[in-house]
Amino acid sequence: MNPCIDCHALMLRKAGQLLEEEGANFIITGEVLGQRPMSQNLKALSIVAAQSGFPRLILRPLSGKLLQMTIPEEKGWVQRDLLLNFSGRSRKPQMELARKLNITDYPSPAGGCLLTDPIFSKRLKDLFSSEPNFEIREIELMKVGRHFRLGPHIRLVVGRNKGENEIIASLAKPEDCMLFAKSAPGRPF
Repeated sequence: MNPCIDCHALMLRKAGQLLEEEGANFIITGEVLGQRPMSQNLKALSIVAAQSGFPRLILRPLSGKLLQMTIPEEKGWVQRDLLLNFSGRSRKPQMELARKLNITDYPSPAGGCLLTDPIFSKRLKDLFSSEPNFEIREIELMKVGRHFRLGPHIRLVVGRNKGENEIIASLAKPEDCMLFAKSAPGRPF
């Protein structure tokens, strides 16, 4: 399961569908070749572009010199020699560029999408295979506690602390069975 490719393709397809409405001619992304080994390698970027439906209208200026020429470059809307050649996992080139442009407020370069978390991904696969008509609240529930599959349509979620217990309680529906410990080691709730 590589949700990053499907997600990127969907985002770029939606962006492409907005081009005319927004009066734009092409799509720009901040992707860097090789930054994410499973989703930003050359093959993955090509797959994403093809699946988007707008393959030659996607410009990735941070790695543009390392990638195939795009329509914006061919038509002279963008000068290829002004594109960059960033590649690899290090975020230092982007951070240096931000510093040169006096950009100080940007997201932390660490972390990533929740779908790349192996535990969350495993829980999500379980949800998809056991509950075809799930609700958004059930996806939110995947983010907290410990999960145990007790039967084909029975899942037990145990909060590990007061905060998780409060989240679980807020996501419960009247038909859900909630169990509360009167006393237990750790943080009571």
